[in-house]
Amino acid sequence: PDVCKFDMDTMETPSTHDDMSCTSSEHYNSDYSYDNNMKEDSDGAEEVQKSEKRFTFTLSVTSFVDTSEPVEIDYDLDPNQFLHGARLTAFASLLCLVKSKETVNFIAREDTIIDALLKVSLQFYSPSHVRALTILAHLTRYPQNCHLLVFKYLSFLPVLQDVASDSPDAEGRRYALCALQNLSVDTSCRAPVAHTPNMVKCLTNRLKHYESKGELIAAIATLQNL
Repeated sequence: PDVCKFDMDTMETPSTHDDMSCTSSEHYNSDYSYDNNMKEDSDGAEEVQKSEKRFTFTLSVTSFVDTSEPVEIDYDLDPNQFLHGARLTAFASLLCLVKSKETVNFIAREDTIIDALLKVSLQFYSPSHVRALTILAHLTRYPQNCHLLVFKYLSFLPVLQDVASDSPDAEGRRYALCALQNLSVDTSCRAPVAHTPNMVKCLTNRLKHYESKGELIAAIATLQNL
């Protein structure tokens, strides 16, 4: 749109309309009669003649991308104390649910739960280590879960092998060996158990180095089934 500019020589204010202009010396005729409609037109013309100022604002938005790697907090050193209590409650609830035939198969099919239990099982020095292995061992007690756990979760057998070999907790090793014993009962799972790297070596080492009778019996039973 056109902007009205003041001419300093003539002191005239050109209008944006071609057929209408006014100067500072112009006066209205006193005997000029007009009605209300003409008065509104005159007011509108005066508003058009006023100089317009337009301001343009340019907003510059800078996006910051955080390229730093996330800091990994140790599982048991999380500063949120409420989280530790919630974990204990979750483990207690799952331990009750896996003892029920009606719910155990649904839990075995939940990827999020099984993956979380497998990861916590590798936390050898955590109090949750044995709790996670207890739940996994109870899941293998039901024959309908064995094939699913072995073939759906590829890290299931390697995790049990790592725990049975390297866990410093005797109770955790016992639950891992009991889970392997239950899996070896299923004929479809025997080959995967036997072909897991270092599995047979792990079982034979438990025969020579065991801390409880439960470890010894579970290792012998697994080898016998294989």
